[in-house]
Amino acid sequence: TKLTPGTFLDVLPSGELNYTQYWNAKDFYSNSPQKKPLNELLKDFVDDVKNEVNNSLEILKENSQKAQHYILQRLRDETPEDLKYHSVDHTLGLLNSVTSIAKNEGVSDYDIEILLLAAAYHDSGFLRNYDDHEESSCDIVDETLPSYGFTLSQIAEIKEMIQSTKIPQNPKNKLAKILCDADLYYLGVKHYYEIAGLLKEELTKQGMKFTPVKWLDFQINFLKGHKYFTEYAQKQREPSKNKILQELQAQKEKLKKK
Repeated sequence: TKLTPGTFLDVLPSGELNYTQYWNAKDFYSNSPQKKPLNELLKDFVDDVKNEVNNSLEILKENSQKAQHYILQRLRDETPEDLKYHSVDHTLGLLNSVTSIAKNEGVSDYDIEILLLAAAYHDSGFLRNYDDHEESSCDIVDETLPSYGFTLSQIAEIKEMIQSTKIPQNPKNKLAKILCDADLYYLGVKHYYEIAGLLKEELTKQGMKFTPVKWLDFQINFLKGHKYFTEYAQKQREPSKNKILQELQAQKEKLKKK
């Protein structure tokens, strides 16, 4: 939010105050009816702005928590049982990963709340259809978030992030990159094989058939085509992901020799 031209500071989206155009402060207060020294007027003004920013952030957090609770409850109650990978547990894990990556990437509290909403709703489309579920997720965002006080611009930002998670991922900004990395964070964790097994079970329920070699090929090709976008995920998960890829390739070679 930028104040009107001629004022002495900008309020950044993060809530931080950027002291610019200080030379206009005297002109800004020259007609003030308050009989206070300039430095006191400036302090009062800064305090008022800080309070307004803090109040706005608290309202955002409250609305975000309510909107997240609503969709998480629906996911618990309505997600089809054959979605072993895309279960509510996946979304809950994603919320934790988003928070971790965002904080390490220096994201503001405001943007973290927007990210958490995108994470909570990103797979809600599975409640309606399997293929192209991202479109249905965006429809649910359109139908739901206005009633929780979110603006059209906030909703558009959330929908853009959700669309970026569609494989192959295509994030166009920092927040979308964080969401995409969090969505596939499991590719570089020690319990990768357990989570991959859930995905195999889900895909099998959707009609895909895998021999042992074909399942290894599926994983190898996916890992080869994937990349993490944030510096944090690249440092924390890329080495482990590459190790898993090598293990899968070794397993395939072993099967081929039988």
